[in-house]
Amino acid sequence: EGDDDYAAALADGAFVKANIIGMSLGGTALLGDVRDGVRLEAGDDDGRGAMGVVIGGSGEGNRISARTGIFVAGARASETAVSSNVIGLLANGLLARADEEARGGIVTLLADRMTLDGNVVAGYEVGIVLASNENVLTNNRVGTNEGGSVARPNATGILIPREATGPGVSAPVGSLNVIGEEGAGNVISGNEGS
Repeated sequence: EGDDDYAAALADGAFVKANIIGMSLGGTALLGDVRDGVRLEAGDDDGRGAMGVVIGGSGEGNRISARTGIFVAGARASETAVSSNVIGLLANGLLARADEEARGGIVTLLADRMTLDGNVVAGYEVGIVLASNENVLTNNRVGTNEGGSVARPNATGILIPREATGPGVSAPVGSLNVIGEEGAGNVISGNEGS
């Protein structure tokens, strides 16, 4: 709650489930200005960060409002599972934030082979950023309410860049990502971009 930079920091094998982050108990009102709801950073060989993390889960998803809802970065964070989270919506289905500070709902950076399943992402500049490879996205609702029946737009639904760049980083990304599978498609609707 309040003006915290980080609402949760993680270690190996962590489960982050059934939390309300950046909102009042019950998810009825925005509280403070959380920068990252859940932030998982794991470098290549420096031993920092977390492996084998599960964020959410069937019936145990998190409800998050933050400038960036979930941020997962680094090779050691590969194979993180992000499932059944509601990012950017209050419990009543309205947008938690409607400002330019809401940057990314779920952001991956050089964390490969992640699974994103059954998440709802709404009200962000970009709903999902896949700056990594070999990820699988299924059953997500990007730009709608939880039921998929009412538009709750992001400016862009899903963004897959060709390269990840930053201080000391320049790497090709965006390869072999799977967006939907038979019987497990995503609803990507109501967004200003694709």
